[in-house]
Amino acid sequence: MLFRSGARRLAGRIRGDPARSAADDLRIPPRAHDQREAARPRADRSGQAGCDDRAPDVSAAEAEAAKQNWPMAIAGVDTAGNLVAYSKADNTQIFSVKISQAKAGTAVGMKRPTKALQDALAKGAENLRLLSFEGVALAEGGIPLVANGAIIGAIGVSGMASDQDGQVAAAGAAVIK
Repeated sequence: MLFRSGARRLAGRIRGDPARSAADDLRIPPRAHDQREAARPRADRSGQAGCDDRAPDVSAAEAEAAKQNWPMAIAGVDTAGNLVAYSKADNTQIFSVKISQAKAGTAVGMKRPTKALQDALAKGAENLRLLSFEGVALAEGGIPLVANGAIIGAIGVSGMASDQDGQVAAAGAAVIK
């Protein structure tokens, strides 16, 4: 199975050039505050998830989907639900692009796997209120990523049946410790 897009970090990339940042494109000069902050000593956070290394990596989920020969769309989001990593296999249904992003956004926003929401909805009764939440994905395949007890993002998968989406998402989440 060929994943053409591969896992890509999208943050800070303008017009497809990974070396350019938004500040370069807009030609914004650095502020004095930014220079003072850059000179300030920082605590050593090696071995910990820090701001720069918190972007979800979708390569493990991509590998599981390829191993099963399932055409999938795989999205990784940060804690605010912003897309930071994405991969889509050839022949993946087009709407899976949006669904994978919605599953990831729901998992991080609701702080639980989308499978829990799917199960709650299946019970009916008062859980039917979940249908009124705009933009919430109520199918298995979205899992929050937890490192050192804190949610650092989420992964969302779409392209097959929801239990298969969940299997691929779990493979992607399993690599986060």
